[in-house]
Amino acid sequence: MSDPAFSMFVEDCRSERASLIGMIEAFQGKRMNPGTPLEIPDALAEATEAVVLSFQQTLLALNKFIDVYDADARGGAR
Repeated sequence: MSDPAFSMFVEDCRSERASLIGMIEAFQGKRMNPGTPLEIPDALAEATEAVVLSFQQTLLALNKFIDVYDADARGGAR
């Protein structure tokens, strides 16, 4: 049986992953939601690209972590 606190932590990671995906899509599509354009000032364009890259790297790490957790949950704790 897994630790309930750790399971809650993983669920928080899933939620944060969804938030990161939404932020990446907003930056890349320059839209916060349908009908609301996101205008990134020219002075922040380079910094925005760096933030998106960082979000993408974090997303990859979260995906690996969640995949391992899910695989362990399906295979049983060792």
